[in-house]
Amino acid sequence: MDVAIRAATHKDADGLLELWKEFMKDADSLDRPIPTHAENVRRWKEFVTKLIDDDPRQIQIADEDGVLVGYLACQKTVTSPLDMGYKWSYISDIYVRPTHRRRGIGRRLLQTTLEYLKSVGSEHIRLAVWDENEEAIRLYRELGFRDHMHILQVDRRSENSSR
Repeated sequence: MDVAIRAATHKDADGLLELWKEFMKDADSLDRPIPTHAENVRRWKEFVTKLIDDDPRQIQIADEDGVLVGYLACQKTVTSPLDMGYKWSYISDIYVRPTHRRRGIGRRLLQTTLEYLKSVGSEHIRLAVWDENEEAIRLYRELGFRDHMHILQVDRRSENSSR
């Protein structure tokens, strides 16, 4: 079966929500599950609606015969209270269902998004990835992403936290 990569529409909202819920529980993608309670669902729907309203290409969907199997969400323009001197974008989510991984879908989602962001004048594109998600890191590096900064955290809930 062929997987099409396309921009999201508001009609995709329910399918996107289901993918997002899977993503938030995926131990291979996140260091810790993120709750999918009603308030987080409301906030995520609001975020996605704004992206689609602004420019539907900010959410790319992997669609296999009408079934959503992956998505990528980005913000084409990130604003800062400071004059950065350049236009930058942020990729906030990329998720492909485990049953559809290793088929090049994530790569195609990223390539489509990178082409789109270039077309709208983005000069820098950032994303964050869990440092143990080695497969994703390898893909990002193959597509030109490089280490830019390190984010450190203290996990106060863990007995193994370190300063």
